[in-house]
Amino acid sequence: RSAGRALLQDLGITYPAGTTSNSNVVREYQVLGMPTTYFITPDGNIHETWTGLLTAEKLTELVEELLEASANS
Repeated sequence: RSAGRALLQDLGITYPAGTTSNSNVVREYQVLGMPTTYFITPDGNIHETWTGLLTAEKLTELVEELLEASANS
C-alpha cells in the first residue's frame, strides 16, 4: 500500500484511487488491466469503463459524455 500511495503522490494524482485484496472485486467489476477507470453517474450507475492510460483528449471526451448522461438521469 505504501508503494501505491507513493506512486500516486509521484504522479500527482488527486482524484479518488483505491485498491483491494479481495479478488471478487476484480471479477465483479471485470477489471481487465491497470489502470482501470470507472465513470459513475450521480445515481451510482457505471456509465463507462476505460482500461489503460487516458490521454487528456480522451479523458475530456469521456467526462463530457458522463456530464451529459448525468444531466439526463
